Amino acid sequence: MYESYWQQALSFLGTPEGFLAFLMMLAVLAAILVKPQLRWHVLAFVLVSTTFGGGDESTIDFGGVRSLPWPLSFLANNARLITTFSAASLLMASITANRGWRPKAVGFGALCFLALYLWIAFRATFDPTTLGRGILGLVSCTIFFTVLAVGLGRWLQTLDDAYHLLGSIATAGFLFVVANLYLLILHPSAGGTGRFSGTTANPQFMGIDCVLLLPTVLFLIERGTLSKFRRIALLATAGFLIIFLLWTGSRTGMLGAVTAVLVLYQWRIHRFLPMAVVVGLAVYMAIWFFPDSLAHLNRFTDPTNSRATSYDALWNAFLWSPIIGNGHAAHAESMYLSVLAGYGIVGGIPLLALILHTLSSAISAVRSRHVFGRDGRLVDLVLANLAIIPVIGLFEETLIGIFNPLSLFFYLNLALLTFLVLAAHHPAEALASTPAALESPLLESASAGHVPA
Repeated sequence: MYESYWQQALSFLGTPEGFLAFLMMLAVLAAILVKPQLRWHVLAFVLVSTTFGGGDESTIDFGGVRSLPWPLSFLANNARLITTFSAASLLMASITANRGWRPKAVGFGALCFLALYLWIAFRATFDPTTLGRGILGLVSCTIFFTVLAVGLGRWLQTLDDAYHLLGSIATAGFLFVVANLYLLILHPSAGGTGRFSGTTANPQFMGIDCVLLLPTVLFLIERGTLSKFRRIALLATAGFLIIFLLWTGSRTGMLGAVTAVLVLYQWRIHRFLPMAVVVGLAVYMAIWFFPDSLAHLNRFTDPTNSRATSYDALWNAFLWSPIIGNGHAAHAESMYLSVLAGYGIVGGIPLLALILHTLSSAISAVRSRHVFGRDGRLVDLVLANLAIIPVIGLFEETLIGIFNPLSLFFYLNLALLTFLVLAAHHPAEALASTPAALESPLLESASAGHVPA
């Protein structure tokens, strides 16, 4: 099994596209050292590349479409390798970055997250049939921790940097929408009456990906620092993310979306209503082009419990091996029970520590939000993004496994939360503007409330 992963990597590099991807990784690595701000663009690509799944092997259950068109099929079939290459191109920038004013680059929550992943990967090495996956997991989670925890911890020095990171997430959302529209243009039947899988090969994952990207896009639309073109682009992105969510018929995704909106806007009805009207118009226009968009609305109110059997099986698996788990029951419909069943109490300890520390940091950030003035809305966004994950975790296990957008999304928001907590205690350094206006993928200016000099 271990050799098969290396064979897959060598086979990938043996193709013209794979060799080109490797050369591009080296070129990007060198370019980032010359122009560090390119790292935000690469980060956006890393995030969107994790959303691809299935490729030519998938069955996209819309209109009988059974393969993605090129180059989406190439990205889907080699998603893990491409994601790893892209993340690896950020390694040097992560290691060489200065910690600056920050007393620590990595928060305790990220360390707990790393501990959970290391145990998941190490547990897989107990079984010869999953040895390769375990070794690959140990290497991969180390790379992603170095980039998404250590690297981001050093890159996030001012609120400008925080807005650059949000620009990366918004760019990933834009690319995600473009990729799925490209699929619909070439295969219009994909917008039929079945549940929409898009480029993810799974309607549930498609719904979750839409929900992860939506709050950041809505937040940036609110801000007055965007050009008209960028605002229109984000409005279209938000509209199609909602349309795609409706197409998936994902109750988990819809619950996550409602949770995020409630946390983001809370009782600020004066902020929510204009956003609802504008985005609602974008959704209405999209529905006009795709009249079957409302075909799955009945699923969102369907009370059928399709997970009780899985929950019972996971709990029994945990009782069978409560300490280290069985390593095989980790992929079912609950993150919490999957961790206990597959990785036992040993896996449950870092997960519990992660949850408690995140709650503690969230409370600290809320208490300090006045320090940031009008940029205190950043706290609301980070909490909205983080609130999605435990809700989805009740019904999906997608946090398990580094090669998925939920895991990367969690890392990004943990880094933002740690930055905000530290910045509240070092406002002179964190609230200072950067020396020059920095380019961000979808942000005209990443300025935290004023235009940099």
